[in-house]
Amino acid sequence: MNQKNIIIIFASVIFSFNSFEIDFGYQNPQGEYDKYNDPGYSIRATFSKPDDLFPYVKYDFSIQYLKFRNDYWTDYVQTQNFSIPIEYTHSEQSFGILAGPRLMSPTKRGAFRPYVGAKAGLFFFSETIKADFTNNDGSSIVECVFWQFLDSLDDQDDYECEPTSYSENLDLRTYFGMLLEIGANFNPSNDWGLDFGIQYNIIPTFRPEYEYEEQEYGDNGDLSIAINKLSKAINADYLTFYFGFNFNFSRGE
Repeated sequence: MNQKNIIIIFASVIFSFNSFEIDFGYQNPQGEYDKYNDPGYSIRATFSKPDDLFPYVKYDFSIQYLKFRNDYWTDYVQTQNFSIPIEYTHSEQSFGILAGPRLMSPTKRGAFRPYVGAKAGLFFFSETIKADFTNNDGSSIVECVFWQFLDSLDDQDDYECEPTSYSENLDLRTYFGMLLEIGANFNPSNDWGLDFGIQYNIIPTFRPEYEYEEQEYGDNGDLSIAINKLSKAINADYLTFYFGFNFNFSRGE
């Protein structure tokens, strides 16, 4: 099966869903791991389709990205005639593909519709380091690729540039896991609305070396205490707060 057929099949599956959500958030580890400990941003895209018999049950297909660390620094290599800067990027991230049901509020009166959901799938963790350095003429890697592309459009290859970069995976891990989510849609229109909530990522075989103690929030922290206690009760590995938008492809829903 070639790449074109894969894209066509993937697109047909995606467009069979009735709604789409794009969310941006903040993820926070719930313990100390050997890697992937840093809090960071999160991005997720979710495609949903309601059940034919039970319209308050939706089936979700979700893709999510968690960023843990992204460190940058520059070193210099001295040659006889030049000092070449080398830009390093050290990053840790996770990419997840999950699917599962979501139970919506049974009432459609008003714009506010809370939901709870559960999904299961695969989490791909990776640690990478990348090194880029400019050429002796001062051109960057992006400039080299751009000008070489333009030069390839004619019959003469008169632009010479040798972009140099190096990338290595320091760690690759794949885990089976699941997530639980508690959120809500706020839809002022039948075509679009807001989406927000809390997501717990649970990976049974990826346990922390040290679990954080329950935090004290004072008299005004009842909601924060409940969120923290639930995270401990279900052994969540990463807690994510998210906010974004939802779009309805079928006006009849």
